[in-house]
Amino acid sequence: MSKNTLAVIVPIYNVEPYIEQCLTSLVNQTMQDIEIICVDDCGTDNSMRIAEKFAKQDKRITIIHNEQNSGLSESRNNGVRATKAKYVMFCDSDDWFANDMCQKMYNAITEQDADLAICGTEVIYEADHNKKASDDVYFAVKHSGTYAKDMNIMRRYAVCAWNKIYKRDILVKNNVWFPRGLKYEDEFMFRAYMTQINKIAFVPEKLYKYRRRAGSIMNTTFTQKQKLNLDYLKIAFAYYEFLLEHNLPDVDTDAFWGYTFVNMMNASLNQNAPENWDKIYDIANDFIRQHYGNATVSFDIMCAMDNIIARRRPVVKYLGGLVRIKNKRLKTEYCFAGIPVWRVVRTPRKNKYCLFGIQIASVGKKCKIAVPQCRHLVETDDTQILGGVIRIKESENKKTVLFCGLPIWKQNFAEHK
Repeated sequence: MSKNTLAVIVPIYNVEPYIEQCLTSLVNQTMQDIEIICVDDCGTDNSMRIAEKFAKQDKRITIIHNEQNSGLSESRNNGVRATKAKYVMFCDSDDWFANDMCQKMYNAITEQDADLAICGTEVIYEADHNKKASDDVYFAVKHSGTYAKDMNIMRRYAVCAWNKIYKRDILVKNNVWFPRGLKYEDEFMFRAYMTQINKIAFVPEKLYKYRRRAGSIMNTTFTQKQKLNLDYLKIAFAYYEFLLEHNLPDVDTDAFWGYTFVNMMNASLNQNAPENWDKIYDIANDFIRQHYGNATVSFDIMCAMDNIIARRRPVVKYLGGLVRIKNKRLKTEYCFAGIPVWRVVRTPRKNKYCLFGIQIASVGKKCKIAVPQCRHLVETDDTQILGGVIRIKESENKKTVLFCGLPIWKQNFAEHK
């Protein structure tokens, strides 16, 4: 292997209790041909003195300095600019690598000529122990080997930068950078990078060691809700501009409106107090008015967009919890007094409908209908479903969904003009 085969970029800012463990894990990697780039983000503790001590003992360590405190995004970007290595990895300075992580990730991306490799994550809890159940799902690697990129894979994996290995040329040539000054920067970078690749390799082993601690960026940004936080929406807007600049068709499909915009909008509401929601809806709907008109999206995404336009949050409990709606990625279940009475299971080609646990239909998605207020086509089932048990009636300003002749969902287009 030639020099600078792989660079590991470590942004450093006020992590004195943790930086030694991080750098020790990197200098002791079984793969020796690596470059370790420590980016000084102008902290106020002794973190950089510890890093400089490591650099004197190991020539593979390079220290670069930001001119001023610039944040995690710009520190990572400066690290990418500072290296000529073919492959790039990121390690947060309060985390660490398993001692064979670099070698296994390098093997995974090179042996099958992949464009990205993803490994598992072990979470070490110093805080936020209540997040373990969700972490187990979020960080799980559900594939093994190499796969072609597709939307389902994008949706199922954590967007974090640090459990992956990237090709530097793809980052630089396509201007895939972390957005400066925004939280949740990994959301943008992951999506943008994924648009430029074809093949992904998976390493199920938990090679990255992620420390959940009080005072970390993730811990603090997900607990402060009183101050207006628009970063999720700004990430969505920046990603839309990226798609336009690269002439990618995703701007007019579920790939953007469903996978990115609706998710970012819901995240914005979740990360803000209710008194900030009107401002968020104002900004989101300004963007919708400018860009949504020519989109072709699925029926489910249309409904989600309509909720945003009408400033409605999806209700999951009715009648004090007697009626509950459980939404998962590919399944929606309606429960009455704890008994599942209606279930819709979505597959790439069909929707399966179950009544009291009995499948009563499997309907192919093959038609498109016009949505007047948005002036676009929506992929949906036929207007008569289940032999007429479910019907969709449309008039000039109104759409009604009926179940056994009873209206169960009504949309007034005039509300959204």
